[in-house]
Amino acid sequence: MDQPNPNSPNAAPQAPKPKPRPNPKAPRQVLPVRSAEDRLKGSEEVSLGFALEQVGIEALRCLQCKDPVCTKTCPLHIDIKSFIGLMAQGDFEAAFQKISEESPFPGICGRVCQHELFCEKACLLGKKLEPVAIGSLERFAADAHHDASAAAPRPAPTVDYLGLLRRDHERRRAEELSTLRFRAVPDVSARLTIGRLLDQLRTCCGRALGEVERQQAAVALDALAPIEIAIADTALKTAVALLGHGLHASQYLAALHEHVLVARKKGSP
Repeated sequence: MDQPNPNSPNAAPQAPKPKPRPNPKAPRQVLPVRSAEDRLKGSEEVSLGFALEQVGIEALRCLQCKDPVCTKTCPLHIDIKSFIGLMAQGDFEAAFQKISEESPFPGICGRVCQHELFCEKACLLGKKLEPVAIGSLERFAADAHHDASAAAPRPAPTVDYLGLLRRDHERRRAEELSTLRFRAVPDVSARLTIGRLLDQLRTCCGRALGEVERQQAAVALDALAPIEIAIADTALKTAVALLGHGLHASQYLAALHEHVLVARKKGSP
């Protein structure tokens, strides 16, 4: 015989799941902590937080009072009764959202707030038994939300922020160069050539230059020309004195670039 399809419009309505029954006489759950040996190995958090089974037991200890005094004594007036009820049903995300209605930092408050002086102190269950571990339940809800968010796939960025920063930097440097008053170098023999620049860079690097370094040198000279040999010699000697020998040629070219800009800003037209 065929089984009825529960999604069929003619199917009989399913009975709602029964709510879990409170069990206030269950012992208060103890928060697990790292062993002393593990604490010596690093600076990770000592408290491990409730396990899933502990959460179910602890949430069912709540009396679900008609007039929850715990909410009134909470400095943020979190709806403690509702979020613990949701956790008893296993809906941890809804519990997190309920806490977030009043608290922007559930994960932090679940760890550092002195619950024993506020909500747990006012818990009616604590009049005869141990109060509900409200802080540990709040922490678990926040951690469960964080874990679920971390596991969810993130959409690819729609904006190339690095590209925007690079283009903005290039635009600003181009504007800076365009406003400089370039001083003419009438004596051709006093102008820096690509051959002399490569020789100076080889001395700075202490080795033969790679293809990329030679291309970078050509681009730098083309952007700043004409450059006086004396200015380039001073710039590269200063760079070696400050940075040392044996670096990538781009390091010395950057120092040359800044030195030339400063020299031209101070110089006369």
